Amino acid sequence: MPVDRMPPPTQSGSKSTLLAAQADNTKVPTLSDSELTSNVSKRSKRRREEIGESEMLAFKSEILCVFGEFEKKQQQYFLSLQSLIEQIKEQNAELQESAAKYDGVLERLVQLTYNIT
Repeated sequence: MPVDRMPPPTQSGSKSTLLAAQADNTKVPTLSDSELTSNVSKRSKRRREEIGESEMLAFKSEILCVFGEFEKKQQQYFLSLQSLIEQIKEQNAELQESAAKYDGVLERLVQLTYNIT
């Protein structure tokens, strides 16, 4: 059984396929330029305004001023947080001292009650 599934090409067959391909090329419809652009929407880009050097410097100084104010507020907030943390640390140290004193008193009380009995 042959493995090839296509018939071998013949001289007359190859000429007929070439002629058919050439005939198909001539049947391709062509569109005019107006027909091609009628289906395509044009995207207009926004024009960039020209900004002068003085306007850029004014904008830069305004932005720097805004950032300066923001930095001051952040610094104040940071300082207030630092002071609150220091207060909490002091309270924690005082609580630890009083807890240690309470533990000492409790221990002495237990010893005294043990010695009495």
